[in-house]
Amino acid sequence: MPELPIAVVGGGVIGAGIAYELARAGAGIVLIEQKELASGCSGGSAGQITPGHTPLCDPQYAKAGFAAMFDSRAAFYFEPRCDCLALAWLHEFCRRCVPAWREAATAVLAQLGHFSFDVFQEWKQTLGAEAFDFHDGGRIEVARDDATAQTLQKQAQRLGSHGFTWEWLSADKIAARAPLVTGPTRGGVYYPQSGYCDPRRLTLALASAAQKHGAIIRERTAAVGLREDDGKGRAAVVEICPLHESGTTTGSHERVAVAAVVLATGAWRSPLWRQAGLTPLMEPGKGYHLDYPWPAFQGAATRQHTQCAYPLVLAAEKIYVTPLVPQIAIEGTPRDGFA
Repeated sequence: MPELPIAVVGGGVIGAGIAYELARAGAGIVLIEQKELASGCSGGSAGQITPGHTPLCDPQYAKAGFAAMFDSRAAFYFEPRCDCLALAWLHEFCRRCVPAWREAATAVLAQLGHFSFDVFQEWKQTLGAEAFDFHDGGRIEVARDDATAQTLQKQAQRLGSHGFTWEWLSADKIAARAPLVTGPTRGGVYYPQSGYCDPRRLTLALASAAQKHGAIIRERTAAVGLREDDGKGRAAVVEICPLHESGTTTGSHERVAVAAVVLATGAWRSPLWRQAGLTPLMEPGKGYHLDYPWPAFQGAATRQHTQCAYPLVLAAEKIYVTPLVPQIAIEGTPRDGFA
């Protein structure tokens, strides 16, 4: 009897990455996505690869969040609502916004970050950097005032203790390395162990590579049911339902026996969580994304001619700028949640 496949629910970069790694390791894979691959957050993120960054459970973020609790225009706006899970998440988040938890979370993120950067280096070799516009030349965080400059230096020192190298750049060096930044600055931090890629192209490249290793991809298919072993040696049964382009169900259901199920639906609450007995405290957030045409420098409008090879973070404004092709990706901070 052939081995049962593993079902991966969610066709974003995490789901596609898991499907690829499992498929090339020899596992049978069924990747299930209710819309299209990279149609959610993975298709609209800034694409910055930032292995070293401080966690959100920082006391200063908590203070900003409380100050902006009822301001819908604020960066960390949390919409008040009668939702038990959301309130439980908010309570737990606030409880952990203390220095001790920040340090513990930084240690975990640093370990994950070092591993993640190694994974991207491997994908650079197996998929080809050009397949997802991968660049690993570093990242720059820019400070426009003295207070932000001090905060960036403290964060860099904290990350430095976890093995991430950094360099403080003067305002002149910022102007030379990041000509897209206009106006006065107070310098910034350069992190060489960072980079960027096109997140949508990465997701599609991973899914395509998984298919070459035998994975089956079911787009416009909703995973609506999950049952444990029915006594016939099957680990689980996933019930799936094909969808029309409008998102409505076709009415037909299919049951697929699988060896395991990986839920890669992100922070969005999948009904499969409840059926699996899971109640993770995660709160989805909504970011802002703008694709902006390249400005012309001396008649040219390309990344190479502008010499803007670094992804940027405008720290005080909390805006992320990524030099993709054929446009610049600009991301704002999330709302409807702190994360």
